[in-house]
Amino acid sequence: MGTSKFLYTAEFDGKRLFEFSPQTLRFTVRNVKSVPHPFLDCAFLPKYWTHAGGNRTEVFRKVIEYKEYPTKVEQISEGRWKLSQTNMGSRLPGGNAMISVRDRFIVVDEKYDYLVTEYYASGFHGKLAGTLEWDKQDGNWYAKKGKQMGGDKPFCEWIIEEISFDASKCRNSFDDLETTIPFATCITHLDEKYHEISKTYKGGAEGEAEFRLRQLARLKRTKEEGF
Repeated sequence: MGTSKFLYTAEFDGKRLFEFSPQTLRFTVRNVKSVPHPFLDCAFLPKYWTHAGGNRTEVFRKVIEYKEYPTKVEQISEGRWKLSQTNMGSRLPGGNAMISVRDRFIVVDEKYDYLVTEYYASGFHGKLAGTLEWDKQDGNWYAKKGKQMGGDKPFCEWIIEEISFDASKCRNSFDDLETTIPFATCITHLDEKYHEISKTYKGGAEGEAEFRLRQLARLKRTKEEGF
């Protein structure tokens, strides 16, 4: 079915989407004109570094600016401050607590120019928490490491190994991904309308035969075991 050492991988170079699924042993390269779906709501995108949990909650500054509920400020260690709001929604008619966010806090750190290093929110839709580790390059702060928890389970975790704020230095090709996919992977190239341009197999004819055998094995297991 593909092995545990291979992970689902998606890369986007601005013109093409490269996508590998180890479960089905399929690798696709598709021409695209806009940001593809796997990258639209990813928490590691810079536009979400100032939000708790990506696009699902308010920006961090609203913890400070939201005047209807008082913000408690406390120093938790040298240079680190916690800003919190609790029991939000309690002033609604009938004490209705069915609000997306009821309790929340952010932790800011002086050594990172008071950027948020930890956040938490809980309410009607459950709990969301996360941490951000910041680094600076060319005078720009960026979230080098990040981790998000949905309830008690990991939701997203990332590390940025290389970054540039000079667009001329950015990579424009991810062809090397095709060399790392395992034997018997089906490689398909698609145009912008998902029409097939070409199809090959890692390992040639031998790889194609193995791919088809694994597909039959997967169908047999699904029929017999339900997954």
